[in-house]
Amino acid sequence: LTYNKYPWVATIEVEENGRWEMKCSGALISPRHVITAAHCFKEFFGPKRRRVDRKNQKRRVFLGSRCNPPQGCEKPYSVKEVSFFHYDIISPNSVHLKEGIQVIHYPCLIKERDDDIAIMHLEEEVSSNNATPICLPGLSLEPKSSLLFVGAGYDCRCLLL
Repeated sequence: LTYNKYPWVATIEVEENGRWEMKCSGALISPRHVITAAHCFKEFFGPKRRRVDRKNQKRRVFLGSRCNPPQGCEKPYSVKEVSFFHYDIISPNSVHLKEGIQVIHYPCLIKERDDDIAIMHLEEEVSSNNATPICLPGLSLEPKSSLLFVGAGYDCRCLLL
């Protein structure tokens, strides 16, 4: 893998019992926001999917496709807050975030986890020397197009059905 071939890849870690543990992957979508799956933070949800306050839990993000935390990585970015978006409380089409970011929700593509979106707000802006936001495909993407999924710990080619 070429060094930093995928500079938007985020490795997400959570501190548990004094140790940092990798939880999930994500993608940098702006200089200050990382999108990931809400189930990466399932400990935030109590009975009836109400949010449980875990303000004391620390989270951090490493960016870049040649990052193997903690050695071999640029500095980690601290997470200011995590926002969760649920299909039953937002428009089925989109939700607008701070700084004009728009996340489009495609219910036809997510069968079992309609509410599986989390946005991590970073404490500081990411320098373009360290990472760059992902470029998303346009609306002209054809069904059954060949796609490349990149994440922390995985590298595979998949087919969009």
